[in-house]
Amino acid sequence: MPRPRTKTRARDLLGLGALCLALAGCASAGVGPSASAGSAPGGAQLTLDTPIGQICEDPRGRAALDRNLPNLRKNPNYFLFKGMSLRQVASLSGGKISDDKLDSVQRDLAALH
Repeated sequence: MPRPRTKTRARDLLGLGALCLALAGCASAGVGPSASAGSAPGGAQLTLDTPIGQICEDPRGRAALDRNLPNLRKNPNYFLFKGMSLRQVASLSGGKISDDKLDSVQRDLAALH
């Protein structure tokens, strides 16, 4: 008899993280341009494709995330998605992270460079 197909642990954790992210309402209010100037550690520019954890290593990047997605770092499953980019997390958020929110974060991150 064939074995039933099972998902990998990583895939299960990503699905759980995305669900928790969506339920936590990470994309609640809080928008505003950044007046800071900077970039990622090592001189690379922070973008929507930069891992969230790397953005948070830069205090100005962390402030941009907190301003636009105030509950993102407070999510109890942050450790599950901090290695993912904002684009990846947004695609798993069930619409909780809108294109408008991504655009706001991108503007703030671009202003850091």
